[in-house]
Amino acid sequence: MAKYNNSIYRVLPIILWIVVSVICIGTPTTNAQAISPNIGGNVEWSPDGTELAVIANNGIFIYDHNNTLLRYTLTPIDNYFAFGGWSPDGTKLLLGNQIFDSQTLDIVAEIPGYPRDWILDSNHVFTITREQIRVINIQNGMLVSEIPVSIQIEEADASPDGSQISTMIAGTLFLFDARNSGVIFQLDEAGIYTWNDIGTQIAYIGSNNTLNILDISTNIIRRSNSGTVVEAGPLTWSQNRIALVSRAQNVFIWDAETFNLISTASLAQNTTGNLDYSSFGGLIAVGQIPQSANQSSSTDGRINLNIGEGIINDLANGAVGIVIPEPTQLGLQAITDACGLQPAADQALTAEISTQDYVGFTAQLEALPETALPPGCRADLLAVASTIAAQGQ
Repeated sequence: MAKYNNSIYRVLPIILWIVVSVICIGTPTTNAQAISPNIGGNVEWSPDGTELAVIANNGIFIYDHNNTLLRYTLTPIDNYFAFGGWSPDGTKLLLGNQIFDSQTLDIVAEIPGYPRDWILDSNHVFTITREQIRVINIQNGMLVSEIPVSIQIEEADASPDGSQISTMIAGTLFLFDARNSGVIFQLDEAGIYTWNDIGTQIAYIGSNNTLNILDISTNIIRRSNSGTVVEAGPLTWSQNRIALVSRAQNVFIWDAETFNLISTASLAQNTTGNLDYSSFGGLIAVGQIPQSANQSSSTDGRINLNIGEGIINDLANGAVGIVIPEPTQLGLQAITDACGLQPAADQALTAEISTQDYVGFTAQLEALPETALPPGCRADLLAVASTIAAQGQ
């Protein structure tokens, strides 16, 4: 799951897997389709990749990979785009000037001003004014540091490692060191952008509508030679894949090393310009506008691939599309490799993939103890393997 900047789209309503209830604090339920979602929201996978947070105009909703509503709280939210995301340790959520416990959804702190994002660690956020970036300790509300700025900042994001702050102003990307003063880098040709998982690179759409990648440590830019991105929109980055969603109901996935277009997806619903990769790259959550509040869950969306065909599941009455970007043998192997398994477990799963025995793969995966692999990785592997098996590959 990569940090991405979509300030251009903050005036658009976004709905992702949103479910409304009639009580103030919700408990787990599997009957998500019986409740109609509201229009408007923002989304982000948890750091461990097991849960999806959805911020709607009527509250906060937390889901698992199976579209089960785990917990929620109903409260009017005027600006659901003011979602600063999960804290790095996954224990808190930042929304506007309030910080919520991610398990109870109780408000645990209120920060003066308008915090934009987490910074440095799970105990600090930053706010912006016309003259400075202010780093604040959420435990005691104390000001930790001030970074003078000579430009007027409206929106900003922190790098995934929390060491840098990025902002886009009139086509220029600025990077600030979160621990020191001043601009450390300025890029004049950038547009919509996203960080990679570890904060070492930024992918962006250039002034000529091409996909480019900036290496933060060397300031070297790699440029795509595969033509222009006709329908530029928000980006997200996971592992070695970069995805973009356009307002024309299309999702594009590129290889971050070669810039090769791996796949394209056509959504069944209208998209509102928001997406997020799961931690290990097996799933992409995409915001959609439901055609009807009473619409049933469907799997009408199809994804056209260079090396096969997968599906998009329309969930929560069509408010969210869950894209399986690479439901293929190679895609499943890539996620397995990213999980960092012990040799014995890795070899057992790889053997099942090599023989294309996806039922056997699932059995091997479910037999592994919980401690054998990250929970988000297990969820991604199960989703991709079941999709492949259902398609008869």
